[in-house]
Amino acid sequence: MLCWWLDTRRPALVLASLLILCTALAFAPGIDTAGAAMSTDVTFYVKADGSVYPQPAPISTSDNSTYTFFAGWTYLGGDSALVVERDNIVIDGAEFMLRGKAPNSNGITLVGRSNVTLKNMVITEFSRGIWLSGSSNNTIMGSDIASNLYGVELDRSSRNAICQNNIVGSSMPGIWLHGESASNNSMVENNITSNYYGVRITEFSGNNSMVRNNITNNYDGIVLSSSSNNSVVGNTFVNDGLLVFGSFENAVSGNVVNGKPLVYLESETDYNVSDCGQIVLVNCDNIRVESLNLSHTTVGLELWGTNNSKILGNVIADNSYGITFWHSSNNSVLKNSITSNNYGFLLTESSSNFLCENIVADNYNPGIVFTSFSDNNTIVGNNLTANTGYGLMLYESSNNLFYHNNVRGNGKTVYIGASGYANFWNSSIEGNYWSDYTGSDFTSDGLGEIPYVADANNTDYHPLMGVFSEFSATSEHHVQIVSNSSIFGFHFTGTDICFNVTAEDGTSGLCRICIPTALMSDSFKVFVNGTEAAVSLLPCSNSTHTYLYFNYTHSTQEVIITPESVSLLALPFFVMPTLLVASVYRKRHKTSYSK
Repeated sequence: MLCWWLDTRRPALVLASLLILCTALAFAPGIDTAGAAMSTDVTFYVKADGSVYPQPAPISTSDNSTYTFFAGWTYLGGDSALVVERDNIVIDGAEFMLRGKAPNSNGITLVGRSNVTLKNMVITEFSRGIWLSGSSNNTIMGSDIASNLYGVELDRSSRNAICQNNIVGSSMPGIWLHGESASNNSMVENNITSNYYGVRITEFSGNNSMVRNNITNNYDGIVLSSSSNNSVVGNTFVNDGLLVFGSFENAVSGNVVNGKPLVYLESETDYNVSDCGQIVLVNCDNIRVESLNLSHTTVGLELWGTNNSKILGNVIADNSYGITFWHSSNNSVLKNSITSNNYGFLLTESSSNFLCENIVADNYNPGIVFTSFSDNNTIVGNNLTANTGYGLMLYESSNNLFYHNNVRGNGKTVYIGASGYANFWNSSIEGNYWSDYTGSDFTSDGLGEIPYVADANNTDYHPLMGVFSEFSATSEHHVQIVSNSSIFGFHFTGTDICFNVTAEDGTSGLCRICIPTALMSDSFKVFVNGTEAAVSLLPCSNSTHTYLYFNYTHSTQEVIITPESVSLLALPFFVMPTLLVASVYRKRHKTSYSK
């Protein structure tokens, strides 16, 4: 490799040259022969006078205006590999790799600099790939910035341009703007991929623009936190999206999430949202979101300061956050499927909302979280199932009402994060089903006699002994069933209620059923596979609802509840068809069911 030093015709010159080289190497950084790159603990400087210090350095210039890397190097030192102290220059990395092997070090540092262009850089494995502090009118372009803690950080820096870079694999933000003076910066046509945050703008950083970036597979795509008057225009999000926190009057338009429009509404009223990939609502009122698929993004649906809206029948899956409410009240969330998100449903400082009949399942952290004085909400008839974290988590939230919810098979059931905050865990007669409840039903009414206690201020006094289900008998009337069986085939014939029950053969089954008297008002007989069962009329029955309780032995059974006034001669006409249904079902499902 050093053949240009060797000339056998001039031995004296060779000897002298080797002595000079050895002297230089004694003070120069080491050579990594395996990677043909320099390893050094020396910080190099482009000084204010245009010189590069110390020498030798892997950077050259012929005019003190354009500086070019002619080798890559691995930095083993302290604060920064390269510090720029000169304005109005271009530094060309020439696609040589600058690698960081020192903790808490920066790749390239600009403090108080202006009109510096960094291009064609390859910067990896630093705490900050590029750090600008109090710097303006600089450009970072055409560079690969990968596997750093922070890719590019702008601290109190304005009017900088970050364009056409590949920013990949940052453990924190790929691009982070913060500090009150981090304004009027532009991020254009970058590929921002697989970072924790793609772009994070915080601490009152305003008037920044993010235009035509490809933002892919980040945990959060773009986060606007306490930062207003920013522009998010024409970006393409894949498997991530936009998150807004305390930020207003932002211009968000022309963005696409997973091939569908990103809907961002601010100060909008009386609006029905149509098909889209993500929805962010800021200070809106009376918005309707119905029957949409909001999946594979940062947050499927975000409400900030948004009230009196209805969220109905949506599929919200595989997001960082399924639904988030911030400072939002009097909203209804009905019959949505909220599954396989990191967090299912998060409410912060949000009160008087109604959550009913949602499926909140298989989320990787808590299913539903109430935090920071989210009070006076009503949570009824939801299925919180198989969430890896807690089914329910409450922190500094009180006076919420929970009943008829099924909380089962979660990593842990319920967490109360602060003492002294009381919530209500049952209606006047029924509470919730808890899969880890160990009490017994001595009175044979489908309710446990021993309360379910989350903490001293949070007790379910009427825990259910089976899973709660609600079925539509007619468009106006619903039948509620508490049972430890799987129930299928529910229908109302006009006179009778019919359904099938199944679980592991030979086990004991129970059924507590609530029938509206407007649907059926009579004394009742209950038949299980055509055999009359002993049935109890429960004392909680009243003029509007009849409560019945009965037991049976599990197999796949047909249940018919019929008024006594119906002639028993007609009963076989109802029994035979339903027995046929049950027989077919058994043949198709040979596997036993168990609770």
